[in-house]
Amino acid sequence: MKCYAVNDWDPLKSVALGSFMDPAIVKDIFNHSFYKDFLPIAQRLADETWHDLNVIQQKLEDLGVEVIRPNQEVLSNLQLEQAETLKLNLDTNTTSIAANVFMGKIPIPLAPRNDMMVYKDIIFTNGSEPCFIDLDQFENKIIDAYEMDWGYVHWPAVTRVNNRLVFGDEFSSKLIDSVMSYFPDSTFTSTDIRGHVDASLACIKEGVLLTTERNADEVYEETFPGWKTIPSGTNGYRHMCNQLTGYNMPHEEIINSIKTNSDNKWHIEGFEKQENADKIAEVINNTLSNWFGYSEETYFEVNCLTINPELSMVIGDSDSIRDELKKVDHEIISVDWRNRWFFDQGLHCLTQDLIRTK
Repeated sequence: MKCYAVNDWDPLKSVALGSFMDPAIVKDIFNHSFYKDFLPIAQRLADETWHDLNVIQQKLEDLGVEVIRPNQEVLSNLQLEQAETLKLNLDTNTTSIAANVFMGKIPIPLAPRNDMMVYKDIIFTNGSEPCFIDLDQFENKIIDAYEMDWGYVHWPAVTRVNNRLVFGDEFSSKLIDSVMSYFPDSTFTSTDIRGHVDASLACIKEGVLLTTERNADEVYEETFPGWKTIPSGTNGYRHMCNQLTGYNMPHEEIINSIKTNSDNKWHIEGFEKQENADKIAEVINNTLSNWFGYSEETYFEVNCLTINPELSMVIGDSDSIRDELKKVDHEIISVDWRNRWFFDQGLHCLTQDLIRTK
C-alpha cells in the first residue's frame, strides 16, 4: 500500500482504526488485579468498545473505505503476557503500587492519530509500530520521531490544508522547521491553538470549517481566510446530559457526581449506580490515567471523520450542525461511541486516514 493524503476532505480510500481489548480475555487480564470489584466495569468497557469499533469498521467498509486494524491476535497475546508477567511480580503488601504498574503496562491502542500522520507520501510516527499498526505493509518513506530525537510528537496538533500545514501550540519552531524540511514546496501556519487541533476545528470540505469556542474568531479568520465557519455549539458534561437517554437523575446530580468521582475528567454512563462506585472511581483515578482523558473540554461533533466533500461521520449528535452543513451540501451520519466520555477520543482520534484521492 502506498499512503497519500494532503487534507481531511478528499475522498477517503483507506483508514487505520484503533482497537481495545477482546472482551473474551478481559477476565483473564483483570483476575490479576488487586481490586476485583473493577472487573465488571472493565468488562463493560470492553464489551461496548469492542462492539462500537466493529460497527464503525463495518460502516466505513459499507462506504467503500478499506479499514486497517491492529493485529488483534498479537495485541491480545501481548496483553495477556504482560498481565501474567506482572501478576508474578505483584507484592501483596504493596498492592497500590502493584496496581499502578499493572494497569500502566497494558497496551491500549485506541487512537492511531496520536502516534502517526500521513502527509503527501510520508508517514510520520512515534515509534516503529504506532498503535500496533504494522508499517511493513506500506511502501512510504517513514520518519520515526524517536529516531529523529524529536521525542513524543502530538500529531493531532497538525492540520493538513492541501499545500499548507497548520500547527498548534504543541509544536516548537524547531520541530516545525524539522517537519517542513521534508516538504520544500509546502507552506505552514503556526498558531497558538491549544492541544490537539482536531478538538478545536474540522476542515469538512475546502472552504468550510467546523469551529469551537476554544479559539477566538480571529484565529479562524487569520488561519483560514475566506472560509465559512460553522460553530459547533456547546461541549462538556452539560452538553452530554442533553444527549443521554434513560436517566432519572437530575442533570445537576449527574454533574456533581462526575465532579466528585473524576474531578471532571471522565464519566461512564450509569456509573453512579454501581455498588462501591467511590472505591472503583479511586482505582480508575489512581491506575488508569493512561486510559482516560479530560472529556469535559471536548467537542465530539468537531472530532469527526470526513468521508468525502459531501459526507462526514460523527459520534456527536447536533441538529444545528446537521442543518448548517446541509446548506453547504454536506451530510453527516452518526455512529455510536458509548464510552467517548471516558476515553476522551473522537472519531478523528480513533482513525488515521492513510489514502485520500480526488
